[in-house]
Amino acid sequence: EARTKACSILWSFAAEMKNQVPVVRRGDILPALVSVAKEDTKTEARFKCVAALTLLAESPENAVPLLQAGSLEPLMHVLQEAGPDPTQWRGQTASWCVGFLMNMAQCDDVVPALLQEGIVDLLAPLLSLD
Repeated sequence: EARTKACSILWSFAAEMKNQVPVVRRGDILPALVSVAKEDTKTEARFKCVAALTLLAESPENAVPLLQAGSLEPLMHVLQEAGPDPTQWRGQTASWCVGFLMNMAQCDDVVPALLQEGIVDLLAPLLSLD
């Protein structure tokens, strides 16, 4: 429960544009968020960390550090687990992952890595939905 509350607080910090770059620059918060996104599959903490990562990705200056911190892997995994039909997704975590990818794709420096990781193939089924 303490982990979930901590993730909620970080999500709140990340929601403010003025906090996004300083949170990432701190150096210790980003690895913790990525770790929870990777490891916590049973509590709401994962959802809150994914949401925080998505908001941090709104600042283009954070895109490369987010990529270097390994944030792409757990979010891609969430999307792969969720499957290609968003009407079947449970909860909001997968939707936040799509938002994360959208934010990251706005930074030219990380687009090659996103393409190499296969985001087009992963997201292509979403294009055929009505």
